[in-house]
Amino acid sequence: TGACCFTDGSCQQLTAGACSLAGGTFQGLGTPCVPNPCPQPTGACCLPSGACVTLSSGDCALQGGTFQGVGVPCTTGLCPLVLTPFVDALPIPGVLQPVSGTAGGAATYEIAATQFTQRLHRDLPDTTVWGYAGATPGPIIEAFRDQPVTVTWTNDLRDAQGVPRTTHYLPVETCLHGPNVFGDAPVIVTHLHGGHVPPEDDGYPEDYYYPGQSLTYTYPNNQPAGTIWFHDHALGITRLNVYMGLAGLYILRDPVEQSLNLPRGRYEVPLIIQDRSFNADGTLRYPANWQSHYYGDFPMVNGKVSPFLEVDRGKYRFRLLNGSNSREYTLALSDNAPFWVIGTDLGLLEAPAMVTSLTITPGERAEIVIDFAAYAPGTEIILTNSATPMSGMAAPIPQIMKFIVQGPMGFTDPIPASLASFERLSESDARLEREFELRQFADPCGGAKWLINGLHWGHVTEFPRLGDTEVWSFINRTGVPHPMHMHLVSFQVLDRQDFTITMGQVVPVGPRTTPGPEEDGLKDTVRAAPMQITRVIARFEDYTGLFPYHCHVLEHEDHEMMRQFRAVCPADLTTGAIPGQPGHGVPNGVINNDDFFYFLSEFAAGNLAVADLTTGAIPGQPGYGLPNGVLNNEDFFYYLSIFAAGC
Repeated sequence: TGACCFTDGSCQQLTAGACSLAGGTFQGLGTPCVPNPCPQPTGACCLPSGACVTLSSGDCALQGGTFQGVGVPCTTGLCPLVLTPFVDALPIPGVLQPVSGTAGGAATYEIAATQFTQRLHRDLPDTTVWGYAGATPGPIIEAFRDQPVTVTWTNDLRDAQGVPRTTHYLPVETCLHGPNVFGDAPVIVTHLHGGHVPPEDDGYPEDYYYPGQSLTYTYPNNQPAGTIWFHDHALGITRLNVYMGLAGLYILRDPVEQSLNLPRGRYEVPLIIQDRSFNADGTLRYPANWQSHYYGDFPMVNGKVSPFLEVDRGKYRFRLLNGSNSREYTLALSDNAPFWVIGTDLGLLEAPAMVTSLTITPGERAEIVIDFAAYAPGTEIILTNSATPMSGMAAPIPQIMKFIVQGPMGFTDPIPASLASFERLSESDARLEREFELRQFADPCGGAKWLINGLHWGHVTEFPRLGDTEVWSFINRTGVPHPMHMHLVSFQVLDRQDFTITMGQVVPVGPRTTPGPEEDGLKDTVRAAPMQITRVIARFEDYTGLFPYHCHVLEHEDHEMMRQFRAVCPADLTTGAIPGQPGHGVPNGVINNDDFFYFLSEFAAGNLAVADLTTGAIPGQPGYGLPNGVLNNEDFFYYLSIFAAGC
């Protein structure tokens, strides 16, 4: 007899003939089975680090790994990457210095978007990322109210050899709107999210530009102090460019904010929360095909995975930004201690709001104050997250970062009982209420798409007038939340109301509920919960032109959940009054695009006060019509004729 080896790696003492009959391989007369001479079958072994190697089951166990099965190959994503939390200190983004002027005042900046590598966790190799001014998140731009800032944004994306990129770093779904025109080119355009700016400085999604090109924007900063941010907004690839790292904070200050005794300096800390997935070699992982949502496996704060922050015993003012693509967070402290919310997206609240948790959706910001004074030195407190993705979409991320309390006392003054005042918009002053149904539809590109009122980017149906107040109602008929963002304006959340669908129609049920005090401020992004009507009120001021509004789940935004409104100037139709017809405008001899779009808005609203023009004549203005109480297509074509005549 001798050792007979089988395909499963086992060994038996058999004769040569018996071994052959049993399907084994005879090793020779007198060969022992101890130690086992038989080749052991191999397969994928997931090591504790998350790396995948091909080993036998026994060797895998010896290395503390998990054997995935005989013959199972190592494939991307097979082994869950393991990154030990709280081993890296929280980076604090620096304040960017201008090329002229003063940081925190009127200034001019030159900022390039570049490709580089950055260490995102102690146990990861350096990761290839994109960022502004050589960092992701980018450095902070500090500005002051009514002190304009000019930025030249340059696309300087180059590959590892220093050659200007011609293709994106990540796979691009080229059937989406945008890439169906420019393909997989690495185009960018930077939007100042929350900035009250003219359309030509807004980072319009179709104003994208290629490596080697630049755009210069001027931000007037004619708005209250707040936590604004800048990020890429290129049509159809916003999710990819932001995921690569193109985002940063823009902190606007004003005399009111500066007069308040709030934590400052080292006690004022930005927390830019994102989520990312990695391959074992440190590269970012993102699917090649468009997906309805994308959730990263790990939290990042200020560009580090699960960092820690050593804090003094006192109060800290944290400026929170949810910069994730799809993931929302419900943040709390691990000991359930209360903290104060002092600001929303676009400014300080009227008074601090004490909470024990805070939900923040993609694109939203909040300012909070946490007091560490009562904790003993050495105490460790986790910033936790209880929000979970929809069932089956991704795993939750229960821990974001750690605070470690040190011995020294810090800022211990009380938080002011009153913060900032702002004008409360009254629903009674709203000229009209617009409704926007949020729905998902089948689509050959990606299998589905998200639409607002069933319409696409090119369908412009909203023409708010400058100076008008409007109520916008977001009706979420889907099973997922949508953070709805409006460019140009700040708004206030009015209320939310449940609804049901009866015979295909939305039927509100139950009372309208007003927002909690932590949300009762100036905002530009609001969480529209599933099967709820979320109403906001805004006044359209200062600038005419096209402005986007969209869901800030970036995967939704990139696949059609983004539309445009055109803010219009009343122009000729609103100066003076027609005798006997109060509120009607008379021409002043200048007819331009504003008049045309203004008329469209009045016509669409069924507003007889301006749009009914087809009968009679205004004294001294031959050919202009007077209202007859009927609004129809003739009014529209009549207006087209006077518009074409330029009278």
